[in-house]
Amino acid sequence: MESPAMTLGRWVRRSLWHNRRAHAGVVAGVAVAGAILIGALAVGASVRHSLAKLTEARLEGTHLVLAPAGRFFREDLAAELGAKARAAADSWLALPGPPAVALDLFAGTGPIALHLAAVADRVIGVESYAPAVLAARENLALNDIQNVDMIAADVNDALPAGIPERVDLVVVDPPRPGLSPAAIAWITRLTPDAILYVSCNPATLARDLQLLLQAPYRLEAVEPFDFFPHTFHLETLVLLRRQA
Repeated sequence: MESPAMTLGRWVRRSLWHNRRAHAGVVAGVAVAGAILIGALAVGASVRHSLAKLTEARLEGTHLVLAPAGRFFREDLAAELGAKARAAADSWLALPGPPAVALDLFAGTGPIALHLAAVADRVIGVESYAPAVLAARENLALNDIQNVDMIAADVNDALPAGIPERVDLVVVDPPRPGLSPAAIAWITRLTPDAILYVSCNPATLARDLQLLLQAPYRLEAVEPFDFFPHTFHLETLVLLRRQA
């Protein structure tokens, strides 16, 4: 019987083939959700370069310092996915109450953490790039957010100091290499009720799901975003829920 990860890989390969052959950016229905988010960004966000050479944006009323010059991670897209993660936390998770502790791993300058702050009692963001951590802390101050802590650490190395033994929700937004086995091990040891995985690489997503589904977590929802039409790049939001 085909595993959920294999099913996802087959679906992604088919989506990529349709994406290559798409006309005028219409991508077999995949781009619909992405187009809605991009439209919201175009209306609701203004981006400029400050004298300090930081890129700034405003999205859904949140003021964001995105990244120091020379280290731009397309965090405007991360901000959009942050809004989507917040919506998913509301609609997909269907929790009886707000998560007591939520983790934002590979947090960058904090766009996802800032949105999660609206639905969780406490949010902990983890990011290895020190200037991005400083920018994230500036974002917290700019938006007067008191329930988010930022930790400078490498998620793929080991469990960062300062993470509690139990968390309710984990959001991971790794770079293209995905999660290390060590990261998957310590994340699942925290026994979160749900994991939201934001992927920019379908191949490493399928690989990581093989381990996460053994943890044991089940694949509950998948939503793709075609932010880069006519290319092989595909963002995917996945919900995993812990099995009883």
